[in-house]
Amino acid sequence: MRTKQLVALPLVLASSAALAQQSLPTVEVRADSERSMVIACSNPSKPEMKDVERVLQVTDSKQTPSLRKQLMAAAAAGCKAGLPRIQVTRTGNSLKWEAMH
Repeated sequence: MRTKQLVALPLVLASSAALAQQSLPTVEVRADSERSMVIACSNPSKPEMKDVERVLQVTDSKQTPSLRKQLMAAAAAGCKAGLPRIQVTRTGNSLKWEAMH
């Protein structure tokens, strides 16, 4: 009887973790205190270029495709980590993200 309980426990824990990740419907990506966007965790659609430019304050539209790709990667990482809100920081043509507190 004890062996069955020990085998079942890891299965219960693994399924709980999977359910927790699936239950996060969206992640809010915030670039500063006033600009943000919400991206779906499952089957996300790419934001419009103008929305990326608005949130990240892009002035050179040549940077927008690369920044949009990085923004989507940051949102995906936030979803995977189970974080409902992340903060992105732009330095030139690169983004870094962290959990919002």
